Amino acid sequence: MTTQTVEVEHVETPYHNTQCLSCPRVCHENCGLDYTINIGDNIFRGCACMNGDYCRDCTHHYSKHVHVKFKYVSKTTTVPLLTDEEKKEMDSMTDTESQKQALITKMNDKITSIENSVKVFKNELTKALKQLKDLCPYYDYKLELNCAVKLLEDEELIGSKHHDPVELKTLKTYFTELMQQFDQAAS
Repeated sequence: MTTQTVEVEHVETPYHNTQCLSCPRVCHENCGLDYTINIGDNIFRGCACMNGDYCRDCTHHYSKHVHVKFKYVSKTTTVPLLTDEEKKEMDSMTDTESQKQALITKMNDKITSIENSVKVFKNELTKALKQLKDLCPYYDYKLELNCAVKLLEDEELIGSKHHDPVELKTLKTYFTELMQQFDQAAS
């Protein structure tokens, strides 16, 4: 029994690429335009990935693009659900009902562990955003999260070919819950 995970990492490149800021993707690798550090510069209208004012690759407006000197690389890894030791333990059981129950117990333990990790991550993120608010009093995390939710809603409306609808809904729910969590922590 295994599961596949996809990890995305960015790899430095000696050349510049046109990247969309609305979705984490490089729309044009090794862009031939003059390098610019200006986000959404008019120069992006001339990028090979553009069709008028909109990108052929991600469908976002040229003003949402920037030059970066890295690209994203997806790496698929296969992770066993059970360790070798757990597999041996399961194999040593002669009763299939015992095997099923042991497997259910192990999976529930792993789910609980992952849920606890998510809670810790959310708490750490909340603390980090509070620290950011202390350092930058004009930083508005609610506005940032609302923008992220609006972008996700736009992706849902246009039926983005780059994102799974379930993934979009999950992210939208997460950001909404995060805003509520910050509101509760602030009061």
